[in-house]
Amino acid sequence: MKKEAMPKFNIKQMKLEITNEIENIILQWKETSATDGDFGSREFLFRGKEIGHIHSNGELDISFGNKLTKMLLSQNLVQQHLYVPETSITYKVSSEEQIPFAISLLRFSYILVLKKFGENDKQSITIFETELIKLPKSLSSIYLNIK
Repeated sequence: MKKEAMPKFNIKQMKLEITNEIENIILQWKETSATDGDFGSREFLFRGKEIGHIHSNGELDISFGNKLTKMLLSQNLVQQHLYVPETSITYKVSSEEQIPFAISLLRFSYILVLKKFGENDKQSITIFETELIKLPKSLSSIYLNIK
């Protein structure tokens, strides 16, 4: 009896699909763009400022600064970034189930940059506060605790 060949599970293709899905969501946000980054990454930008990037291996890297990075790490939500561990995090996206949290991390970064750009703009601050409460509590509570 001849065995049927099992279809090969192509991890590289799956990670490309995950990256594309994340990018498609990010590009729906106002004033965002994407570009090729270093080391085969895809950078996501808001008004030209990077809000994060994802490598072809599925590693999402985001710079949150010292305090937020320390809090995210202390809650075991993310991993320490290999090269800038004090200010940046890495979140490994290796399955469809991890996409929503990856999007939430990028959204968190996006609204933090929005707030920074609009420090003196009441509309930007209102958008920030509205968006912050939409994030998973694990993220929004971190911001509120270090404020």
